Amino acid sequence: MTIKYYNWANGVVYYKIDGGEEQEIPIDSVLINNESPTSATPTTITLSAGQKVEFYGNNPVNGNGSWNDHPVVKCTGACYVYGNFMSLVYKQNYATAVTLTGIYAFSKFFYGNEGLRNKSDEIICLPATTLTKNCYKQMFDGCSSITSAPALPATTMAENCYMSMFSRCSLTSAPVLPATTLAESCYEDMFYSCDFTDAPALPATTLAEDCYKEMFRRCASLSNAPTLPATTLANSCYEGMFIGCSSLQRAPDLPAPTLVNGCYCDMFQNCSSLNYIKCLATNMSASYCTKDWIFGVSSAGTFVKAAGANWDAITTEYYGIPSGWTVQTAP
Repeated sequence: MTIKYYNWANGVVYYKIDGGEEQEIPIDSVLINNESPTSATPTTITLSAGQKVEFYGNNPVNGNGSWNDHPVVKCTGACYVYGNFMSLVYKQNYATAVTLTGIYAFSKFFYGNEGLRNKSDEIICLPATTLTKNCYKQMFDGCSSITSAPALPATTMAENCYMSMFSRCSLTSAPVLPATTLAESCYEDMFYSCDFTDAPALPATTLAEDCYKEMFRRCASLSNAPTLPATTLANSCYEGMFIGCSSLQRAPDLPAPTLVNGCYCDMFQNCSSLNYIKCLATNMSASYCTKDWIFGVSSAGTFVKAAGANWDAITTEYYGIPSGWTVQTAP
């Protein structure tokens, strides 16, 4: 097989095959403005079955500030990926490094590598606790043979930091997500079409715009949703969060009394097994706050509402309480 390394970063990257002679990957002089790097000039590394290649560099930025100025790796066959990715950022001291400084640092690093897979006795290590805008955006997007996610220890998010990170992967379990300080679109589309049944805990009580937008879209096996403890919402914070989660029967309780623009828009669209929603909102006047939120749910179920909530004032189909459901009032 071959590995093509597009060094669209800010410094030289080095590699060794089976611990042999150190070789250089120079900075690519062609930076193109599209997603298909056909005009670029990668360094091509040819490997035989069983060989190992190690990459490292001293590139604290590891990205020049735009979506295409960062490293990209393309593999032509099946290969295992493991090790500490900070070796590409801090050549000497990567073992203790936890800070990213460059935006788009590992964005789309393995995008579309269908043969990429986990090694059973080794882990992928992404230890950074200081993140940057877009740092892991689409890092493993389309890597359909990846089944296990690395630990993600950061407690403070950055804009788009995990956006589509594992989209179209085959994760059988979700990583722990300890963050309590969120940022715009930080988890947007993170797990699109993954295979796990249990969602990770989401402990944040202060939200950000689009923070959980389409986070579990088309996770058809998801049957246990996370608790959503926030009582103050942000625009489009849960928009489309569970679209197409066809195994989900019970929605997470929704305790917020006042809805905001787009907050529940499309939230449970096409959750065909969903038969229980508890929503304690009493102010549903914000624009598109419940637009199509129950489109395609089960034809029968239970809806628990807050005392004094006037859902009857919502006359647009799929914006209110599912037709045919039993309505109860919360004590």
